[in-house]
Amino acid sequence: MEEFLENLKQKVAKYGHQIIAMGGGKESDGPPFHYTVGLAKHIGFEILVESLPPNLGSALLNDLAKIAKLQGSLPAGIYTGLVQDQYPVALIEADPAITDEKIRRSYACFPEMDHIPVLQLLLSDAERHLPWEVGYSMAGQRLLLTAPDSPEAQKTLSELHTYDIEAIVRGPGPDQPIH
Repeated sequence: MEEFLENLKQKVAKYGHQIIAMGGGKESDGPPFHYTVGLAKHIGFEILVESLPPNLGSALLNDLAKIAKLQGSLPAGIYTGLVQDQYPVALIEADPAITDEKIRRSYACFPEMDHIPVLQLLLSDAERHLPWEVGYSMAGQRLLLTAPDSPEAQKTLSELHTYDIEAIVRGPGPDQPIH
């Protein structure tokens, strides 16, 4: 494990982040997931996504990580323009009680960090519904919130701004919601 951690630290130092793929195998009790390691050091949070094939999860996280590093951040919100045909994705603030164990390699790389916030990436289904919306039909995309059905969580989710990734990359920046 020490050799793995040293290699991971070197790659994070060289590239600014790395993607870790975990779980989903026969011995796993949860869905597969991917997360970034290193973004927290640069922009204050890591990004995690569950239940995606390895290549797709890594590609989406790499794209978001590059955009976040260029912009200096990405706020929680709904984003268009990341996935073909304008399928929206969402970044929500995940509950550390759920994610701290999942991102343990981030904590191992940065032991000086007491808390590492995590934004969870959620994909819309074929009908463009997000996981908290009526009619959502994509299995495995669970909300990493302690009480996702609580009125507080539902209010937070309903108030997310929508951002256009292409507009963010062009400028003026991530603080410009499209509605």
